This record gives sequence, structure tokens and C-alpha cells, in this order.
Amino acid sequence: MLVKLRDPSGMFFDPQTGFSIVTDEVKPLPSPMGELTRRWLNAGGLVKVQRRKDPEKQVLETPPVDSLDQKAKQYLENYDRIELMHLAKEKGLEVRRSDTALDLAKRLVVFELGNG
Repeated sequence: MLVKLRDPSGMFFDPQTGFSIVTDEVKPLPSPMGELTRRWLNAGGLVKVQRRKDPEKQVLETPPVDSLDQKAKQYLENYDRIELMHLAKEKGLEVRRSDTALDLAKRLVVFELGNG
């Protein structure tokens, strides 16, 4: 799975695995994934990217933000905060008391896009 930084002006380093990524780099996630890397991925600091199938144009694409927001809204229409917390826990995502329903919905959408 390839990832990049959501904010291309930043940087990330996981001391557990030595995985680092800066600016507009696109890199594969390490295996096994470190805990800090997993947290950044779940929180949206690292964004999964996919290669287009055209081998001559190795262009990377990410889902449009509108699409992510639309899917998150579907979660919010169908589930309350407590139900979203249970869904996130079932999928192995980190859940904090301070998470809002929107936080949880977005985390679930990002998880589904990466595993779908």
C-alpha cells in the first residue's frame, strides 16, 4: 500500500520501524507497520494513494475530498456516535473519548477505502 502526507509541507518519522516520509514523497508502508504509523494513517495524516492501471502513465490519484465527505455523511445519517465507536473498534481502529461522530465517520471511510 502506497501512502503520502496529507500536508505536503510536513514530515513523518516512526522511530519503531525507521519509516519516514517528507514533502510530496509517495512510499510503501513498512511491514510490520509501527504503532505511530498506524495512528497517523487512522487519523488522516498519512493518505493512501493508488496507481492508475495505465502502465505508461504512472500517475497517482487519491479519492476526491467531496467523495470522502459524502461517504462520511452516509455514516452520520445511519449511525449515532456510540454505534460509530463500536464499528470503529470492530475494525481495529483507535477510538478516543474525545472523538466526535464526524471524526469516527471519516476514520471509517478512510479505513474502507484502504481495505476495499
